[in-house]
Amino acid sequence: MRRQIVTHLLATYLFALTACTGDSESRPPSSGELLYRQALCASCHGYHGQGAWMGPPLEDLNENWSRDTLQEFIRDPTVLTESDQRLSRLAEKFPTAMAPQSTLSGDQRLEIADWLLSR
Repeated sequence: MRRQIVTHLLATYLFALTACTGDSESRPPSSGELLYRQALCASCHGYHGQGAWMGPPLEDLNENWSRDTLQEFIRDPTVLTESDQRLSRLAEKFPTAMAPQSTLSGDQRLEIADWLLSR
């Protein structure tokens, strides 16, 4: 339990640090990008999905993911990680397992998936 609290506090701190760097792009963020940040995905995967020490980069996901599979993974990453060797090997490289985003609605997870797949 204590490790989870420390991990959550660290993730929140890292998210705040990355948010303070600002977004140099002139276009407003999409709803999927905003949800990505609000769900604290950026705390592990970087403000723009470029990757960080706690999570891999989220680039070129359309090579391995469909919209529906990605939103299901966002909801509960454990099932796919356990059944997919590529994801299992990738998960071993990072200190903390991805947190399920089951509190997001299916539509919200799809918006995040759409944004990630469009990058």
